[in-house]
Amino acid sequence: MERTNEKKISGIIMMLPKITVITVVYNGVLTLEATIKSVITQTYSNLEYIIIDGGSIDGTLVLLEKYKEQIAVIVSEKDNGIYDAMNKGLALSTGEWICFMNSGDIFSSCNVLSSIFGNNNWIDVDVIYGDAIQINGSKRKLIVAGDKLSQLNYHPIYRHTASFVRTQIHKQFYFDLNLQEKINYALDFYVIHHLYKKEARFMKVECSICSYLKEGTSNHFIKNLWYNYLITNDMKFSVFSFVKWFLMMMRFRLESCIF
Repeated sequence: MERTNEKKISGIIMMLPKITVITVVYNGVLTLEATIKSVITQTYSNLEYIIIDGGSIDGTLVLLEKYKEQIAVIVSEKDNGIYDAMNKGLALSTGEWICFMNSGDIFSSCNVLSSIFGNNNWIDVDVIYGDAIQINGSKRKLIVAGDKLSQLNYHPIYRHTASFVRTQIHKQFYFDLNLQEKINYALDFYVIHHLYKKEARFMKVECSICSYLKEGTSNHFIKNLWYNYLITNDMKFSVFSFVKWFLMMMRFRLESCIF
């Protein structure tokens, strides 16, 4: 069946929104191809794919050359880390919605974009998010996204790569590189939390959006706890506020049976 950039909602033919998928990579020749394939095989037609490479020397550029006809934008140059690269991709994006798909992560199926954007009109939504699948060797674990937005006052409720943000909104919230030393890999939650505080409109979809490797995640409990506290407390610390925050966070987690 020929793919088209049109969809019909309530009998009205409308253009499918352009979705920008951004992958950042550095020396990722062993993991990048699976990510590329999961993007370019999407059944959704109105797709812009951007890859930002940090100046790889391991064969990544050969892989990018192989798929260059199916990638809208390829940038390869030295950068100041993953979030600098993500900002470059964000600045280059021209789609209506943005999804970051890290090297090694993949869409859960070839129909993810079509199922979310093919027959839905997300006029009153700024952030779409869903579940993810964690891959640990031969094991697969469904990571169910939370549906209580208030928990964003304490911790993330979904994986960053399992979400889509309206571009015009995201471009108001670039990743703050000045905070890299303080919150390191948690800059994505910093953006999510800011979107929440600025009353962005979130919508959970009941599907798995991406699959990711457990070995590529940040599983340091103490660091995660500290970063989440700083992000949700304006980067300020006091013993009283930390104890109060920690007790409330534990209460929410226990109520949600996250542990």
